Amino acid sequence: MKNRFKFSIMICISLLLALISIPTTVFADDSETVSETTVAVEKYNLGEKIKAGDDDGYDKDMSIKKKDPHYGWDLGQFFITGYSRVISEDTDSPIFLKNEGDTPTLYFNLQQDIDELDGDDDNVIYDDPNGYDKYFETDKTDFGKGALIIRHTDYQNHVGDPVIYTDYLSGIEEDADTKVELLEEGDYEVSLDYTIRHFYVQPFGAEFISNDNDYKIFFKFSVRNGNCMVFPFDAVTKAELTNTSITPNGFYLDLAKSKYLEITIKKEILTEGAEGLTEDIRFNRPAKDGDMYTEEGIYTIKAYNRYTDESTTKKIYVGNDDILKA
Repeated sequence: MKNRFKFSIMICISLLLALISIPTTVFADDSETVSETTVAVEKYNLGEKIKAGDDDGYDKDMSIKKKDPHYGWDLGQFFITGYSRVISEDTDSPIFLKNEGDTPTLYFNLQQDIDELDGDDDNVIYDDPNGYDKYFETDKTDFGKGALIIRHTDYQNHVGDPVIYTDYLSGIEEDADTKVELLEEGDYEVSLDYTIRHFYVQPFGAEFISNDNDYKIFFKFSVRNGNCMVFPFDAVTKAELTNTSITPNGFYLDLAKSKYLEITIKKEILTEGAEGLTEDIRFNRPAKDGDMYTEEGIYTIKAYNRYTDESTTKKIYVGNDDILKA
C-alpha cells in the first residue's frame, strides 16, 4: 500500500513538472518572436579575386587554375549597406542611390585565418615590403600583409589621390564585418592587394620551397543622391522659397549636395501684345548650384535625376510689378 502511494505521488509530481514546463517553453518561444523584430538590411556584395602576377605591381589579370593555392576559396567579401536602391543592370560599376537619412557604408568581411588559409598552414598571407600598384600609380612602399587602396572621384570629375591602408589584413578580425568607409556622392575604385606564400615539399621530402603569388580584389562603384529636389532661397533674406513664391530680391539655387542633378531654368517676362499681356521667353538654359537670379521675370526651375528618371518643377516670381504678381 505504501509503495502504491509513493508511486502515485511520483506520477503526480512528474505530471505537474510536465505541465509547468510546457507553458514555460511556449512563453519563451513567444517572447523571442516578439523581441526579435529584426529588420532586413540591404546588402550588396562587390569584388572578385584576380591573380595579379608576382611582383608586377598587381597589374596582371590571370586565370586561377586548379593547382593554384587560391583555387576554390575566397579571402573575404566586400559589401555595401545603408542605401535605398542599387542600379546594377548592364554595368560593371553599380550605382547606389541614397536618400536623406541614408548612410551608405563599405564593409569588408575577412573569411580566412591569414596564417592558415583555407585550413592549410602551408598557405599564408605574406608581407610585401616593396609593394606598388600600377593601376593607381603608387610609389613602392611596405604593403605589409595586404594593402587596401581607395580612390574617389567627385562630381567635378576631380580624381583624388589614392588612399592606402597598409598591413590591412593584420589589423582586422576574422569573421567580423569591418567598416571601411562612409560614402559620399562620387565614383569609387577599390583594390585589396595581397600576397600568398605557398610552402611545399619537393619529392621525397628533400626540402621546403616557397612560392609567392600576388592577388587582388578589385571593383568600382558610384554613389548618387536619389532625390530630385532643387531649393531656391531668397537672395537677401536667405529664406527658402516654395513653388509659386514671389520675391522682389531675386533668388539663388541650392542643390542640397545632389551634385549630379540636371537643372534647367527658364525665364519669361510679360510683354504688351495685340491681345494684351503675353509671356515671352528670354532664356531657357542649364543651371548649376549657387546660380543667382535677380532680374524681374517669371522663372521656371526644373530638376531632373537621370538615375531615377524623376523630375521636379518650381516656379518663382521676381519683381514688384503688381500685374506680374497677379
